[in-house]
Amino acid sequence: MAPLRILLVDDHATFRATAGAFLADRPDLLVAAEAESAEEALDVARRENLDLVLLDLGLGGINGFDTTRLLRRERPQVRIIIVTLHDGAEFRRLAEVAGADAFVNKADFVTGLLPQIHRLFPHLASAGHGTAPLPAEDHPTA
Repeated sequence: MAPLRILLVDDHATFRATAGAFLADRPDLLVAAEAESAEEALDVARRENLDLVLLDLGLGGINGFDTTRLLRRERPQVRIIIVTLHDGAEFRRLAEVAGADAFVNKADFVTGLLPQIHRLFPHLASAGHGTAPLPAEDHPTA
């Protein structure tokens, strides 16, 4: 089975690197591309055959909510998980209204991301891949 192709979108290079390292340990997940802005993410999404976008809300320029709407319109088959430090009921509601499929607080990235991916792509969960957490010192929270 081909790995899930992921676009990682965050304006912080440290978070992209740490999250990319976390995802690289899973044979069923592949970070196919990274972007640091909404504009770059939209360009990549138009070119690449993606399954999933991990998207921060606090991007410079176009914010994550508007990026979600644009991605949903242009690539409706691609799943979108909001990954952000901005948490709370209102942020989650706005993400859902924008078209996001899931929401993960960066503070819960290691424990929260894989269950959301498995919910959106059940074949990964049933295959038993990508379930081992990293040690605490490797948790991405930038």
